[in-house]
Amino acid sequence: MEARILSSDIKIEKLAESDISCLLDSFLCGHETLDRFFINDISKCVHSHYVSAYCVRHKTDDAVIAVFTLAHDAIILSNSKDADDFKEENYTIFPDEYVPIFKTQTSFPAINIAHLAVAKNYQDKGVGTNILSYIIDTFIDYDLAGCQIVTVDSLNTPRVNSFYMRNGFRNFTDSDATAKTRRIIFY
Repeated sequence: MEARILSSDIKIEKLAESDISCLLDSFLCGHETLDRFFINDISKCVHSHYVSAYCVRHKTDDAVIAVFTLAHDAIILSNSKDADDFKEENYTIFPDEYVPIFKTQTSFPAINIAHLAVAKNYQDKGVGTNILSYIIDTFIDYDLAGCQIVTVDSLNTPRVNSFYMRNGFRNFTDSDATAKTRRIIFY
């Protein structure tokens, strides 16, 4: 197995709209839909404030080794049965003094990982895990803004699902078990 990439080996930077096309013109992760998005559509999405784009560079050669986008999100529970089930399953992760507030919420602030791709030659080396740690540290632990949950609409493949599950995410529901994408959450 090749050497793991440590968090100290990388730097993560928010991409300016003007830098996107020149930095990502040769970025390939090996998934056709994601590759096409990063080449053709990411600039439009950033320009329209749909997502913010970030690149991950290897410190030794400054190469772009991963790209991800983030968007604001919320878990909104309109069905009282879903809301009750969600609250009952999850209230224990919060301090006792917050539980009464948590149980009355109808929505939960979140950040969404809209896209996450690691360059083909850097996959399976820990880069994705480092990105998830960065996002969790920034939005949940660092307390940048109110954020209780990290969401992902993940490609519903065994490899991708396994990656998120190994990193502490869980399926939000089983209703999308056979869909093209799967709603996965971390809190």
